[in-house]
Amino acid sequence: MLMGSKRSKAWYQVYRALGHGNAKNACRNTEVMRGFPPEIQGFADRFVVLQEARNRVNYALDGRSYKLDVLTVIHLAEIAIGVQSKHRRT
Repeated sequence: MLMGSKRSKAWYQVYRALGHGNAKNACRNTEVMRGFPPEIQGFADRFVVLQEARNRVNYALDGRSYKLDVLTVIHLAEIAIGVQSKHRRT
């Protein structure tokens, strides 16, 4: 769904932006994102949040992550890729 089967302008934007930094910048670019359907725009919003969370965890000086924050990010990732969790969060 993200790339589609037809090589449109949007398809080329995604193809060229596969690096995480490039993808995050493209997802933040409202002019670029305007060419995509609402589902992809929503995915792009979540991608930015998830990429920033990943960077915080990878480069945090204290190395701490809190369970609720981690579960929230996991849930957001599941929504982004259309997966429902098979485990119960407690």
